[in-house]
Amino acid sequence: MQSRPHSDGTGCNAHSPRPLPSPSQPHPTTNPKTMPLLPLQPPIAPLPPNLTFANKAALLTSPTRGITHATAHLLLTHHLSHLILTSRSLSTGLALQRSLQQAHPTAKLTLLAPFDLADPAQCAAALKRLVQDEGVTSLDILVLGAADGGTDYDILEATGRERLLQVNALTPAVVVAALLPLLRKSAHAPARAVLIGSRAAAHAGLFGGALPEGCAEEGARESEDEGDGAAKRTPLLDYLSTPTAMANLSRYPTTKALAALLIAELAERTSPTAGPRITPPNTILPLSICPGMVQTTLTDALPWYLRGVLSIAKAIAARTVEEGAQSVVLGLVMGEEGRGGLWRDGIVGGYVCVFSFLGFWFCVLGVVGLICWCLGRRSSLWFRSGGGR
Repeated sequence: MQSRPHSDGTGCNAHSPRPLPSPSQPHPTTNPKTMPLLPLQPPIAPLPPNLTFANKAALLTSPTRGITHATAHLLLTHHLSHLILTSRSLSTGLALQRSLQQAHPTAKLTLLAPFDLADPAQCAAALKRLVQDEGVTSLDILVLGAADGGTDYDILEATGRERLLQVNALTPAVVVAALLPLLRKSAHAPARAVLIGSRAAAHAGLFGGALPEGCAEEGARESEDEGDGAAKRTPLLDYLSTPTAMANLSRYPTTKALAALLIAELAERTSPTAGPRITPPNTILPLSICPGMVQTTLTDALPWYLRGVLSIAKAIAARTVEEGAQSVVLGLVMGEEGRGGLWRDGIVGGYVCVFSFLGFWFCVLGVVGLICWCLGRRSSLWFRSGGGR
């Protein structure tokens, strides 16, 4: 765990605010902003004027790239006093810390590394050190940003769980549980706990039908074996880690659905009106934000045929990571109306962006049509040249 002190030794930049960078200049560590070829997604709403996160502390999981990385820069640009970073690799984390410190020299940065979401025990130990070694007593913002993609089935040796299930859903639950005491003590209540979610959760294969007979929630296993035909039940998490539980293409959507359910349940348990509560009312405000289709590397782990189609779709219609980060920060300033929802483009619930949905499938059909046209034209030229004789 590494920490960079504030320039004045106090860890607070309220008296030395950092000027906002000129909109005409690209971000120091990101590519210049480019607009999609087709505006198939609604524009991101502007941030509130005079937005500031002065005197606040935020923890971001794995902000080494993508949307979470851009979110870290955006929070620091808006005067965040203390940013706590996590990284799976110490060397990568130190490089990130140096980069952020160079871009925001008056910020206080703390690094938690190693912090591998595939190893929840390691993450819990790092968060414990955050309190014991760094003396952090409260937290105002938590952004759960790390996620794995792909279709490969992989069981983790450390936990015995399927990798995407562990990284995208189970370890975030461990992180939230470990940080609840710090979030409850925020001096800027309610503290925000924001999951960078995905509308792909609507395509979760798990919820397309009933669970197999004998599958139960974790902890419901019946251990008694007395007599013939004694009932035996499989814990839900054990079932979800089997290769038959989720089809390859539905593994990512299902794990994102479980993560969204975690936020929804946390929102219910921290609601000022519902009970039983796990915190006093109005102390924590959890919600999920879907940034839409964004130019990230998440799809790099997909099979080549899907990766190619999605690469073209992203080139045509995807948002930049800066726009994705802006949607996350907008979630951080939402009021009670945002509690527990999976928000996208300012809408919550069952809404699906028609333009984005149709745009994606038009891109897919367009790519397939272009490939067929090219193959047909090539075959026609081959026959005309006498190659078919």
